[in-house]
Amino acid sequence: MAITALTKGITQQATPAFHPSTPASKPTTLAVVRDTFAHPSSTRPNISGTVPVAPLQQSTSTGSQSVVNIANQELQKWQNGEVTRSSYYPAGGYGSADHAWCADFVSTVFKEAGYPLGDLQYPSLSGSASAPRLAEWFAAGSATSNPYRIAIPANDPNNPPKPGDVVFFGSDPSNPSSITHTGIVTNVYPDGSFDTIEGNVNGTNEYDGEVAQRHYTAEDRDQVYGFGRRCPPAPRPQQHRFIPV
Repeated sequence: MAITALTKGITQQATPAFHPSTPASKPTTLAVVRDTFAHPSSTRPNISGTVPVAPLQQSTSTGSQSVVNIANQELQKWQNGEVTRSSYYPAGGYGSADHAWCADFVSTVFKEAGYPLGDLQYPSLSGSASAPRLAEWFAAGSATSNPYRIAIPANDPNNPPKPGDVVFFGSDPSNPSSITHTGIVTNVYPDGSFDTIEGNVNGTNEYDGEVAQRHYTAEDRDQVYGFGRRCPPAPRPQQHRFIPV
């Protein structure tokens, strides 16, 4: 399936230099987990098990913060056994059949935050069951200069990832057909690393994964295809009705 590249019209840029900073306190160690993808043979970057404890302070919109908050709530629900993978299927419109559900998870979080995503092939949906089609939806927003959904190349030095962004992983950042997985950025650090919450990771086949937190170093960015940003519309100005006296 050919989709519009996130980097269409943008020259691929070299990875910018990152300057690691020393965490203020002892880092937290996460268990390294293995992703499950729509294409199980795909490879993933080697990820760091060390997570800095002081994220970069960025201005995050109310909408983006809502996305991060709900992603954390869904992680807690999973850990408490309150949800299963099928809890996320409706957002992608795939039905009850088991399938790779990382995009369903992302779609569910954004829908619950009040900022639904979309699928160009199935416009009636408020999300997608396909990571490549979610990327296509963001790319279409950029192509029409839609300020509420934009696609961001993986190594754009002028537009680094922010909490609340959707991250797309692929083995070839210049090839949209390589996209195999997606998640939600929850923290970004001064050294260029970032945290995510993702669905359908650490599984033994293409659909029996879990919701988990991940950490990616700056070196892992070569396996990031790009980012999608769902910007909330600006609030409408208050309407004043003048009543003659």
